[in-house]
Amino acid sequence: MALTMQGRVYAISERRLGTGFETNEDTFVLVEGIQAYRIVAVDAEECHSCALSVNEDVYTWGVGIFKALGYKNREKCRQPTLVKGPWNGKIGHVAIVVTLIPCEGFSTLVATSNGLLYGWGDAATGQLGSDVLTVQDLVVHQMSIPTKEMLRVTCAAYTSVVSTTEGHAFMWGSSAAGEGALLNRDDAVNRNVD
Repeated sequence: MALTMQGRVYAISERRLGTGFETNEDTFVLVEGIQAYRIVAVDAEECHSCALSVNEDVYTWGVGIFKALGYKNREKCRQPTLVKGPWNGKIGHVAIVVTLIPCEGFSTLVATSNGLLYGWGDAATGQLGSDVLTVQDLVVHQMSIPTKEMLRVTCAAYTSVVSTTEGHAFMWGSSAAGEGALLNRDDAVNRNVD
């Protein structure tokens, strides 16, 4: 995925281009449907993509197994679609985790400028920061980081991490889950790992 200085998004992929069609492309193709919005950040993984507009709107598209797209009852979306969430113009960073795990779990996180994280999708190992270890079908989970200055939000198959401008890192999920170990519910709680 590529983002131009003009806010246009180009993708190269197998069937997840955001063009409305399921075609394989070996050259970059303009992602349709969001050209009118100035896109300031994008992220993409294996099965879905995410874009953040200058107006702080979040768009997702691709395969939404385990509700990774943020739309109720959507398994697949071929074009960028607005995710309706409670952030109301407070987005600071957008981070998407589209990580295939053994149960085909997927999740997405959105960080707001006031230090809140919203997540949806697969939560089987606590990677959304909740002690509820089930699929979150809409943008319903909210977690507070003890600082408002998030520098980076990163997600993986079993864990998520936030780093701050003060040099702190907060991690949650289960690193042991990747090795087949049982999940400890305490792993789902965010904690400073300095």
